[in-house]
Amino acid sequence: IARVKASDGSVTRFALPSAKLPASAGIPLPYGMQVDAKDRLWSAQLAANTLARYDIASGDAKLYTLPGDNVGPRRMAVAPDGKIWIAEFNTGRVTSFDPATGKFEAFDTGLSAAGIYDVEVDPRNGDVWMAAALASELIHLDARTHRLTHYPLPTEPAYMRHLAVDPRNGDVWSAYSSLPTAAPKVVRLRRMP
Repeated sequence: IARVKASDGSVTRFALPSAKLPASAGIPLPYGMQVDAKDRLWSAQLAANTLARYDIASGDAKLYTLPGDNVGPRRMAVAPDGKIWIAEFNTGRVTSFDPATGKFEAFDTGLSAAGIYDVEVDPRNGDVWMAAALASELIHLDARTHRLTHYPLPTEPAYMRHLAVDPRNGDVWSAYSSLPTAAPKVVRLRRMP
């Protein structure tokens, strides 16, 4: 990982522990980064099936192996309670990681080929939102009940890569498209009080 100093453009690199991938497997492929309230940087490693943690203050770094083989961890979000939520592109699951206990918990969306690409957490209540890029829908996980709700997008194909949750009202936003023929669109899922 690296940090760019805005004032002069200098780059400082910080080493992470090796994922010990054979050369034939390629590089770990960091995918998505978030910083939590304790100034720890978190990054999924798509090809390594790991979650990397780097403590900005101490320089301590650690890798955690996600449960399952080749789950395809992509983008993640930090919840108000400190848990890290990780999109699993290859499984159709979303997984939470609790840094306090070191434990993972996976939640199955019921769509193994959903292509969960991004996950965001509503800062008001901790609810989890997922971009199901291959299923053309948004998926909501209630943080208290763990109940899942699927919201099909109005047009297909709808390959989403990013989500945003409005912290004022909980509305969920995404842009989507699919090459070569689909026109780019922006979607908002309005949350009713």
